[in-house]
Amino acid sequence: MSRARTNPPADGPAAGPSAHWSRISQRWDQVGPPLRPASQDLLAYERALRRAPERTGGTRGLVLGVTAELMGLPWGDGAALIAVDRSQGMIEALWPGAHAVRAEWTRLPIEDGSIEIVLCDGGLHLLDFPGGQARMLAEVARVLVSGGVAAMRLFVPRRDRERVSAVLNDLLGGRISDLNVLKVRLAMAMQRDGETGVRLGDVWDRLQDAAPDLDALASGLGWTGGHVHAIDTYRGCEDRYHFIGIEELDSLLRDRRIPLSVESVESPTYPLGERFPTITLRRV
Repeated sequence: MSRARTNPPADGPAAGPSAHWSRISQRWDQVGPPLRPASQDLLAYERALRRAPERTGGTRGLVLGVTAELMGLPWGDGAALIAVDRSQGMIEALWPGAHAVRAEWTRLPIEDGSIEIVLCDGGLHLLDFPGGQARMLAEVARVLVSGGVAAMRLFVPRRDRERVSAVLNDLLGGRISDLNVLKVRLAMAMQRDGETGVRLGDVWDRLQDAAPDLDALASGLGWTGGHVHAIDTYRGCEDRYHFIGIEELDSLLRDRRIPLSVESVESPTYPLGERFPTITLRRV
C-alpha cells in the first residue's frame, strides 16, 4: 500500500467527527439496507473491482468510510487495502484490526496516483454540495492511477420530490418496512435541494410531531424498541445530508474539471432500488 501521509488538519466547517457518528457506531447492529449495502450492491462493487487496472503484486484499494461489507469483497491475492474515516469510534467498531486512517475525505493522506480502485458506500451525500463533494471527488481523482476506478453507491432523491405527508401516511399505515427505509424516505422528502440539504435534527423533530411515542409506534408496526430508537442519533443533530442526482454529479465533474468520467450506472431491483444506484467512474 502507498505510504499514508501525516494526518491533515480538519477541512472547513463540516470537518471534525460529530457525536452523531460515535452514537451510530454504538447502534450499528440496528442499521441495515438500504443504509448498508445489500447483496445486489456488493455484486455491483465486485464488478467494479474487475474493471480496475491490474497490478503485479495485487490491487491497491481505498475504502472511504468503514463499511465492513466492502472488506469482504474478493480483492484477490496480495491486495493492500486501506480505509479512511473521520470517526475514531466508527473505525474501532467496524474496521478492527485492519489498516484504517482517521482523516477527512476532502484531504486524503494518500500519495498521488497510488490507488487502483476507490470504493465508497453511501458517503457522498454526507458532504456539503457542491463544495465538499467536489473536493472529495477531486481527491479521489488525485489518488487514483491513470485508468483507475471509483465505485460509489449514491443516495438519489426522486425527481418529483416525495411529499413528507405521503411518507408519514405510509409509516402510520404500516407500509414502511423498517426504520432504515423510513430514514431515507423522510430525509429525502424534507430536502428542498442538494445545496441546502436536510438537517438530521429536523428529521427527528418531524417524526416526533407525527409519532410522539416511539415505543407505541414500534409496537403498532411490529418493530422492536431498540430498532425504532436508533433514530435517536438524529435528535438535536446539526449534521446535514446533501442528496444529489447522477446528472448533478456529472455536471459537478465537468464544471470543476475533475478528471473522472461516468463509466456505468447500476440500479438494484430491491424496493426503492432506483434511489441507490452504484456509479462507476474512471480516472481519465
